[in-house]
Amino acid sequence: MCEITLSVKNNKDLLMTVALTAGSSTTNLDRLHDAFTSSAYASYALIDDAFEQLLQSVSGELEENKPANKLELSKIIASALDGTLSVDINDDEMSAILHLTTAQGGRDICYADVIQYLNKNGIVEGVNDAKIRNLVRKSLVSQGGNVISREVARGKNCENGNDGYIKYLVEDPINKILRPKEINNGKVDMRELGGVVYIKEGTKLAKLVPPTKGKNGITVRGKTIEAINGEEYFIEETEGSSFVDEDKTILIANMSGMPKHLERSVSVNPLLETDNVDVGTGNIKFDGSIFVKGDVCENMKLYATGDVIIGGLVESAFIKARGDLCITQGVIGRQIVDENGKTKNNTIIQAKGNINAQFVQYADMSSQSTISVVQYISHSQVIVEGDLWVGKKDKADGKLFGSCIKAGASIFVGVLGSPCGDTTSINLNYWDDRLTKSREKIKEKEKHLIDKTNKISGLIKKLKSNTSKDKELLLRLDNALKQHLTLLVRYTKYMHTKESKASVHLKELEISAYKGIFTGVDITIADKSIFLKRDHDATSVNWTNNKINFEPIIISP
Repeated sequence: MCEITLSVKNNKDLLMTVALTAGSSTTNLDRLHDAFTSSAYASYALIDDAFEQLLQSVSGELEENKPANKLELSKIIASALDGTLSVDINDDEMSAILHLTTAQGGRDICYADVIQYLNKNGIVEGVNDAKIRNLVRKSLVSQGGNVISREVARGKNCENGNDGYIKYLVEDPINKILRPKEINNGKVDMRELGGVVYIKEGTKLAKLVPPTKGKNGITVRGKTIEAINGEEYFIEETEGSSFVDEDKTILIANMSGMPKHLERSVSVNPLLETDNVDVGTGNIKFDGSIFVKGDVCENMKLYATGDVIIGGLVESAFIKARGDLCITQGVIGRQIVDENGKTKNNTIIQAKGNINAQFVQYADMSSQSTISVVQYISHSQVIVEGDLWVGKKDKADGKLFGSCIKAGASIFVGVLGSPCGDTTSINLNYWDDRLTKSREKIKEKEKHLIDKTNKISGLIKKLKSNTSKDKELLLRLDNALKQHLTLLVRYTKYMHTKESKASVHLKELEISAYKGIFTGVDITIADKSIFLKRDHDATSVNWTNNKINFEPIIISP
């Protein structure tokens, strides 16, 4: 008979004993395994190949010695293992993931063990008590040796403060004009402007919202993460506005007129309103802003030191604004032949600020800021210091053809060029040309300053060698010399700024035609020019490695 017994040694190791008597049959692996799994020690961790080694010992002993009475062979086949813990903490110490390996015949992990282990590893912040208890409960009903992982602690990110900012308390007329009234069928009535914004003296224009302090964060190991406080902002007085409080936080209008949002202020300009500009009104030159409810008619001239808002069309006219220019309809010019027999456009549109219009045709247009045209630009001469956008506000889907464009930034359009072959010229050397002109002017000013400086230096030298020195004259000459030298330094810095801007401009510019480019478009960047002899699908043009590069634009469905 073969007898299998199990006993625990050293409160940890499980000893299996196989007893054989004379004439008994030997055992096998299945019997050894069944004896283990049906015992009270089935949760112990088995030692690899322990059954095989025990069986081999039994078989070997039987071959060499046939037991007369009884033979016993024993081997440790398993061990009682306590539950264990380990933890992973990410590099920024903002998360701790605990790994619990369940006990195999040994002592189970309890809640207190987890807390003690976390404290030992320095995990003291953001500990989630509920997750720990859930983890422990799950481990008690899981199979021995299973690994259960949970994030048991999470740090708290810092919250940076909000920067201060200016809160505008009056609407910007330009924004209002660019948001025409919607009519029943979903379309908009471009002529229904709802009246321009007009404010009275004493109206609150803007207030300063102060920055907020940041809230510090903390890692799971208790390390403070310093937050950044919001940056200070400031508002300033400008034309037509002043502070109402000593802290300079609230800006009010000190005159009645039309407000305009600036980056750090709100200006107020006198406002002139008229139904149309025609032979009845005559040409208008106004120190302030002008609101034309209707059209600017043929051969009329309009000048404003502020913004100009036109509710209708501009037809073969001249308009110049030192602020923004908004034309809610469009610009219709025509070509004429001058006294020298040259063809030119008879409509001129100029603004120091932004220009907005529905469409432009046969016009010379220039802006020291940006130009946005909703539908198309045709047969026009355009000079723009900033971006040129042709299309709806949310996507450039308009047309640009038969025109000459010189831009200081990027051009965004739907279709560039025309299928009928009209030449469209794009030149992105605005800043290079400005730089060349600036160099010439600065060079002349520097020469003049150097001549004056040399003369002043000579006079100072003469006076100092004279025994009867005129101290008052010497002081005046010395101050003049310092001023001239300061101006020379300023001119040098000015040219350096211009040159840096021209250099950066080439790297940042792009021409994006989201629907395509037709044959006949001529593009000039730096010293390179390309005349397109084939059509292109949606394409982006940029300046890389001193070359004009074309890249397809992938339009998402």
